[in-house]
Amino acid sequence: MTKESISNERKAQIAKDLHTFVQNIAKGSANQASKLIGISNAYVSKMINGNWDSIADDSWRKVEKKVNNPAKRGWNL
Repeated sequence: MTKESISNERKAQIAKDLHTFVQNIAKGSANQASKLIGISNAYVSKMINGNWDSIADDSWRKVEKKVNNPAKRGWNL
């Protein structure tokens, strides 16, 4: 079973949610956000800044899963 490719529109939404996550959960620290999510700081920066070409869809899915519903994880907005 092949996973569906992530559209640019979905990536844009994930990037927006990630930016909100960095500002509110990680107190403005991309480094802290990367630790909470479990991806590299460089990926956080690339995603937020629209440099998406080198980022695999699985990484997008991982970020999407973590930044959606932060209250479920005990992270307060």
